[in-house]
Amino acid sequence: MKYRPPTVCWSRCQLFLVLTLLAASAGCDEDEGRKYVRPVPKQLTKLEYLRIDAEKKGQAKEQDELGMLYSTGTGGVEQSDLDAIKWFKAAADQGLANAQYHLGMKYADARSVMQSDVEAVKWFRMAAAQEWTDAQYQLGLMSLTGRGTKEENFEEAIRWFRKAAEKGHAADRGHIAAQLQLGNMAYTGQGAAQDYAEAFKWYSGAAAQGDLNAQRLLGHMHSKGQGITKNYTEAAKWYLLAAEQGDDQAQLALGSLYTFGYGVRQDFVEGYKFYLLAATRESGSSDVRRDAKKFATEVKAQLTVGEVAEGQRRAALFLPKKPEPMPPGK
Repeated sequence: MKYRPPTVCWSRCQLFLVLTLLAASAGCDEDEGRKYVRPVPKQLTKLEYLRIDAEKKGQAKEQDELGMLYSTGTGGVEQSDLDAIKWFKAAADQGLANAQYHLGMKYADARSVMQSDVEAVKWFRMAAAQEWTDAQYQLGLMSLTGRGTKEENFEEAIRWFRKAAEKGHAADRGHIAAQLQLGNMAYTGQGAAQDYAEAFKWYSGAAAQGDLNAQRLLGHMHSKGQGITKNYTEAAKWYLLAAEQGDDQAQLALGSLYTFGYGVRQDFVEGYKFYLLAATRESGSSDVRRDAKKFATEVKAQLTVGEVAEGQRRAALFLPKKPEPMPPGK
């Protein structure tokens, strides 16, 4: 028998020991004859990830997002103005314009437990300084009504509305609500002399972006020749765009244009349809419903049974369209 050095035997013992330890660490349980299953790490929810980023990492964007969840009571949290303000402020203090705007809106909200017009103006100004157009628009409203300021200031309101209106979210085509406000102020002479041409300009900007109020008002100005040469064809075009979105006043006006053939081919059935739409819009103006019912009755008397049925069929098939911005230059 050959002599085997004891070191080799010892090495095999060591190898056996190492293999045994490795088997144990891999999950072998020889005593019970089954594999040991490692616990699977807990999958964090979106809210938990958000909390980690907001609380531990102090990330402003996530703090603002967490504030929105508390503000609306969504995403698995209960609504809490205090928690919303806490997180908005954490992000706002880091200079995030969106959070500064959200904080201003929370302070401006009359339902908020921390309502303060002065604080709202403070945070709106910070966001506005970063060209946040929604904040500029809100400052215009605050100046218009005197909220959070010493008194009403129409000139200051116009200044803020202009900043928002001239550069907004829709590919720099302007802030729609600010354009509409400027149009209203110019039309009525609020804060400056009445100027129909100026009103027409701002209404055109908002109307081109799909705002139904501005589209209706453009239709009105075209039909009256205010700020532009009277043109019933153009009036019908803008009234139709607003009417297709469900605007009852535009539907009433369009009913008249079709009934009398102004700017469109005279069509009693189509006029009857639009009168019916305006007359049955429950969320619209009661005055508009009253007038539309009266005119619908008058037109109906001039229609055949088949024409009445056709007008009613068209009205029944009507579905409001979503606003669609017009291509630039149109």
